[in-house]
Amino acid sequence: WMVSIQVPTANGSLHICGGSLITPHWVLTAAHCFVGQNFTTDWFVMVGITDLARANSETQKRWIRQVVVHEYYTSISGGFDIALLELDQPVQCGYHVQLACLPDATLRLSQLSECFVSGWGATEARSESGASSPSALQEAKVPLINVKLCNSSQWYRGAIKRHNLCAGYPQGGIDTCQGDSSGPLMCREKRANFYWVVGLTSWGRGCARAKKPGVYTSTQHFHDWILYQLRTFRSAAASATPPTWSHQHVSHTPVQETMPAPTASSTSGFCYFPVRVLLEFITRVQELLQALRGEKS
Repeated sequence: WMVSIQVPTANGSLHICGGSLITPHWVLTAAHCFVGQNFTTDWFVMVGITDLARANSETQKRWIRQVVVHEYYTSISGGFDIALLELDQPVQCGYHVQLACLPDATLRLSQLSECFVSGWGATEARSESGASSPSALQEAKVPLINVKLCNSSQWYRGAIKRHNLCAGYPQGGIDTCQGDSSGPLMCREKRANFYWVVGLTSWGRGCARAKKPGVYTSTQHFHDWILYQLRTFRSAAASATPPTWSHQHVSHTPVQETMPAPTASSTSGFCYFPVRVLLEFITRVQELLQALRGEKS
């Protein structure tokens, strides 16, 4: 589900932000990647790619048809740093292209195990070393940090909003950095081999500094907002409403509903359950049956 948002340049293109594919038509990202960034209709998304210098058989390029920014977003310091991108054509799912799972209010983050961030951002703070961004997708393990601790006087001093998450290490050393914006914060389900995208990379003070971990927009907090926007624009498409281009779409307050936890199949209605997961399940069942037969004999 990891995507690269890119802008054209005289020499080709430039990666600016990450994002998560949540349906074949929609990408979840951060508002600050678009508001005030001179967004134009020639920006595009690369899907199914890990090395930006080398495409593979499942790499797909899609143009951005529309940007939907949260109606309360004004600046990155004000919070509500979340947006949706509508793609001009649906993405084809495959072995290397799948949809992100988003948590609803019933999921307890404390019950999740290890968490990771990923992106094509700088491996060191550019202001300190002038480090360039790698072309290969990077990944790092970062534990969640208690929000109250993260907001304490020696840390972020009240700058963390109620819809933020913090992840990283008290001593620093490992963190997201420039170019990792709006990439996913992913936590693994303890008893299953799949991940929830629980956050979007939003901001931080420097990179990998002590007591200044990465700050993320909680996807769980905005779960109903996301579903409301998807329903709204699907209804508009069904009624043949022409698309509109805008830096910011002002939407109405979402209606709170009780929704089941979305999965890769239930969120979109288009992509099938990953074949590899089904095969893994069948293999485990076969192994269990063989073990039981062995005990009986």
